[in-house]
Amino acid sequence: MVLELPLAASPASAKAARLALSELPLSAETRDTAGLLATELITNAVRHADLTEDATIRVSVELDGAALRIAVCDPGRQFPGIRFAAGPTEPASPGGLGLVLVERLSSRWGLERGTGTRVWCELDPSAAAA
Repeated sequence: MVLELPLAASPASAKAARLALSELPLSAETRDTAGLLATELITNAVRHADLTEDATIRVSVELDGAALRIAVCDPGRQFPGIRFAAGPTEPASPGGLGLVLVERLSSRWGLERGTGTRVWCELDPSAAAA
């Protein structure tokens, strides 16, 4: 099963992705984890891709057997690297934990660059079973 969701480059799009995930045959725990991962990936695309107001991000959710893969693609600018730290660099600054959560909660994750950026994560088959 594959879901392809073209969404506005807006923080509100995370809710639409979580709603789509709620329709998949997943355990409640896996659904919650997948929703959090999708939210973090979408939020990063919206915050860091330097997108215009009319830009579209694409969210792909693939459930193959019991394995779950979530990918967020944005057409944004290319940047030299991702800051991946154990937490925010400034204690009072909001955010900074998105990729830390992705790293800790997913089985695997990665980043691909081309005409935009694609960040994906996977949950192990045993973790995604309903």
